Amino acid sequence: MKQGSGADEASGGITNEANGGITNEASGGINSQPPPTSNESIESHEAPPIRRSNCNSQLPRRYDDFDMNFYVENTHLLLSLNDDEPSSYHEAKNNPMWVKAMKEEIDPIEKNGTWKLVTRPSNATIIGLKWVFKVKKDANGSISRYKARIVAKGYLQQPGIDFEEVFAPVARIETVRILIALAAAKGWELHHLDVKSAFLHGELQEQVYVHQPEGFVKKGHEDSVYKVVKALYGLRQAPRTWNMKLDGILKDMKFQRCIQEQAVYRRSIGADFIIVGVYVDDLDVTGTSLNIISKFKEAMSTKFDMTDLGVLTYYLGIEVYQRNEDIIITQTGYAKKVLKDAGMFDCNPTLVPMDPNVKFSKGEGEEDTEVTEYRSLVGRLRYLLHSRPDLSYAVGTLGYGIRYARGEPTKLVGYCDSSHNIDIDDGRSTTDHIFYLENLPSLVEYMAASSASCQAVWLHDLLVEIIGSEVQSVTLKIDNTLAIALVKNPVFHGRSKHIKSRYHYIQERVEAKEIVVEHISGKEQCADILTKSLAKVKFNEMRKLLGMDDLQAALRN
Repeated sequence: MKQGSGADEASGGITNEANGGITNEASGGINSQPPPTSNESIESHEAPPIRRSNCNSQLPRRYDDFDMNFYVENTHLLLSLNDDEPSSYHEAKNNPMWVKAMKEEIDPIEKNGTWKLVTRPSNATIIGLKWVFKVKKDANGSISRYKARIVAKGYLQQPGIDFEEVFAPVARIETVRILIALAAAKGWELHHLDVKSAFLHGELQEQVYVHQPEGFVKKGHEDSVYKVVKALYGLRQAPRTWNMKLDGILKDMKFQRCIQEQAVYRRSIGADFIIVGVYVDDLDVTGTSLNIISKFKEAMSTKFDMTDLGVLTYYLGIEVYQRNEDIIITQTGYAKKVLKDAGMFDCNPTLVPMDPNVKFSKGEGEEDTEVTEYRSLVGRLRYLLHSRPDLSYAVGTLGYGIRYARGEPTKLVGYCDSSHNIDIDDGRSTTDHIFYLENLPSLVEYMAASSASCQAVWLHDLLVEIIGSEVQSVTLKIDNTLAIALVKNPVFHGRSKHIKSRYHYIQERVEAKEIVVEHISGKEQCADILTKSLAKVKFNEMRKLLGMDDLQAALRN
């Protein structure tokens, strides 16, 4: 991320594409005539119009019993058999797999009393429904199931009329990595639960009406509509209503919600405890006892229709390998998919992700980039950083990941660095930081240290809540002696009065003894790889310091 001396700090988070919802697809179309190219004349000398016969054209009689609509629909069906996902109900209705998936979606809606058929009200907005189809795959790319989802066109809803609040918390990926690090260090197992049709459990407070879904219109009641009693996917308030329902259930089971992370719950049972991380309808469960985890699963199955996915192996595009001695996370399959979608899967790999001599600047007079595709690719590359922090400055190789080993997680150690004045257009600096739980990566100079201190305090307080016991002060390692002096020595404040007061936050935390600042040599500053492109030897040295391993050989053993 970039920041200048007076600029607001850019967010270091990753924006989820769906965040518990489903994006409505824009309808495509085919133009009847292509637009003129740049060398075509649109003025004079036009060709005379072509004369066409007034006779009605007819197909030969041998095609009398040939249904062209049937031919077109089955052509789409054959295309969809190649793991493609139908874009509409009409493309899916002749495929038995998708028909079964649609029935599996409708059945729990009817069973849970999600809606009831009523006469169409005259003074209410009727919201449309759309079928969305998804081929679910495992970490190896094999098809695990066909998923059909009925989605309300929530963009038609009006604030204050059809919904009020919409926010629902989900666990940050940093929090998920903390849970993985703790489980690895303590020798706990991580388990994965999925709530089937989770949003259908949220109870609506507003009056919402929807059309009957395609393929499931009640005979004799074609003009009727559904009054929605419980939330549907696509409704603006659906994530919030589901989260409120789950929150109430967990609190009834004596769980306490973490203050630092609203999507993490903890329950103590004698000397044991259990931790639950929530990401929409996915629950990550770990704790000190397998017996407690099993009882939690049994209790949840009485509240919701649950899928017990067993030991966590795949989560939000991240592959998780739980072994006796450690836990490994990678995104190899995800990285391969990104390369395929970008048309670069067959490109030769490089030893370093970026030329250390490259200097980027704003393009002048260049052709416009296809904005949507560019942003999508950049966002997906950034998502790789959850298991590939060595690629924070540039994205490259496939087979690396993070190894979480056994240990005693009682201390947080952070590294922060800044590349000063690296942007040749506006002179801004690039800063970043990384934190370790002892020697486990959990995932610039003075202002970078202040930014890192905010993350340090949050991680420290969250870890205390999760573990239930005190954790040592966070050690923050910086390779700039002047920055350390500015943190510790108030005499320097007169020379740094131009710095906004928010950057002095680290001084308060040091005085409160929540953070200990230490100097580290540039050769040992592992955050250096996060802020600049490095040559081959330096890059490999920093990657080793960062704790990144090529894990393909380890996973084969």
